Amino acid sequence: METSSFFSGLENEAMKNVKCTLKIQPTWTYEPNIIELKPERVVCCMDGAPSKTVNFPGCKIIKLCANTDDSIYPMHLTVAGPCYYTKQDKKDFEIMMRTREQSMLMKLPYTSKFDWPDYRVIEQCPKCCKRAKTSSSKDRYWLVYQQCLQGAA
Repeated sequence: METSSFFSGLENEAMKNVKCTLKIQPTWTYEPNIIELKPERVVCCMDGAPSKTVNFPGCKIIKLCANTDDSIYPMHLTVAGPCYYTKQDKKDFEIMMRTREQSMLMKLPYTSKFDWPDYRVIEQCPKCCKRAKTSSSKDRYWLVYQQCLQGAA
């Protein structure tokens, strides 16, 4: 397996060590599942401010589970649908998806036990690895995200 073609370039060392890639591989197949998320009140944790509770209207998403060999960390992609990616979204993702080093530069607390890749993973296409650019309300993207190494090891 060649590292340059297997990894997207945004994986950190811990992800590489367990063969967790952010890039879809051409030989993988996927099992699709449609999941309905029910409407509910959810708590949004805020940096430096009290958490707030908001109404989530519910939605349907498609979860794609990759069929990979056992030596590769399982890839689960969630297709959440079309969206607009604005400058404010980018700013919010920069804060939400920050690394430890970025937290120190922003003078914000770092609350995770795992150093995630930074916000650029939100912008990166899992197929071609090109990055989305912020857009006006006329340009739409498909929101696709991946669950990475959740839970305790």
